[in-house]
Amino acid sequence: MILDLGRHELREGPRVLRLRRSEENMLFAIARKAEGIARRDSVLEEMYSADGKRLPQSGILSVLLSQLQRRTEEAGLPFPIERIPRVGLRAKNIEIVNKRGMLPARARADLTALMEQCRDEALADRCYDHLAAML
Repeated sequence: MILDLGRHELREGPRVLRLRRSEENMLFAIARKAEGIARRDSVLEEMYSADGKRLPQSGILSVLLSQLQRRTEEAGLPFPIERIPRVGLRAKNIEIVNKRGMLPARARADLTALMEQCRDEALADRCYDHLAAML
């Protein structure tokens, strides 16, 4: 299954689901965990802290998971997240694809702050392109 951050979609073969921003941010936060299991509080922190928003209560994550499960089933896709009671969440075979020039919200916010400090616009653009290519 492919999580395409550039197109804001989840796809497997010919089946495609256009993702809402919160769904995409949630899937990205879960799928990118190197150790495989994402704690619920860390998922919420990653989803909301980059935008400078106050963290909602953890119950919102259960609501988002249920909505995403319903939408993936309606699209004929398997639900890409495994719930592990009292431990966290794990992505099931999700490959993250990033269209060149697109950055996740947290990286985009960090890079924007860095670019504001940089007086050389061409250098800032090269840095952005370089980081986007790495993701």
